[in-house]
Amino acid sequence: MALSKENPPFGLPKGFSSSAFVLATLANPREKFWGRLLEIDVRGAVVCGIPLDSFEDFVRQLRAGEAAVPVVTFFPMHRLQSLEVERSDGALPSLADRLRQQTGADPKRLFAGRPRGPRKTPLLRLPGCKAEVRP
Repeated sequence: MALSKENPPFGLPKGFSSSAFVLATLANPREKFWGRLLEIDVRGAVVCGIPLDSFEDFVRQLRAGEAAVPVVTFFPMHRLQSLEVERSDGALPSLADRLRQQTGADPKRLFAGRPRGPRKTPLLRLPGCKAEVRP
């Protein structure tokens, strides 16, 4: 169930929208994930983003013109320790602002969570396996 004005979330504070940039603190294993919130409900949250410890590498790849694509990931509620809206705080820019300043890329477009164009690598079907694998 996606958040919208017609379908409000369950008690989320003002300013916490389904398109906000968030910092998710996760348990088991402990990690932090930064990106754009796509959906949230009682089952968990869907975020289009990157692991926080990969932020500088992600920026470097974008500046170099290399392929740098965020992932769309579902985090079940039992793994979410906290979900914070990430924004500028006075003189300290948000990660989205830093990304824009350092690369010129629009974070909202980059982290939209939709495929941008055709698949570059075809999916393979392995004999005797129902899963699809990228080469």
